[in-house]
Amino acid sequence: MNNGLFRFYLLAIFFSALMCGAITSGFLIFNLIKYTLPLSTIDPVRIEVFSTNERFNRSRNNPTSISQALSLLPGRTVVVPETRIVKLSQDELTAARLQARNAIVSSHKFRAKQGIILQVIILLICCILFYPHWKLVKSNESSST
Repeated sequence: MNNGLFRFYLLAIFFSALMCGAITSGFLIFNLIKYTLPLSTIDPVRIEVFSTNERFNRSRNNPTSISQALSLLPGRTVVVPETRIVKLSQDELTAARLQARNAIVSSHKFRAKQGIILQVIILLICCILFYPHWKLVKSNESSST
């Protein structure tokens, strides 16, 4: 086997494994921050609705004011249930607002947890790819000396 071609192959594997590991480590660190400090990484526009009872009540009674316009393909049918606006007391409104806010934070943390699992799997694959090739280089160096 051509020794130069073999070394080129090993260097290509090392480079790709290291680059993949470095990029994935960056995403892993971001997801760890996202999981531990969710309020610092959630889009402020998504969370500002839950800052006061007044804003929450406005968004609850007029949901199209905070959501994107619904775009549909021609011929699609959408069934939208009719809902009555229910008046809540300040305590009930505060409880509903905090519950909705906690649901968003919980969802954000769950997506971060999924990302962490994915990045750990990718790093594991990089290590599995890197280690045997590193052993090949070491054995090749010891046999050539």
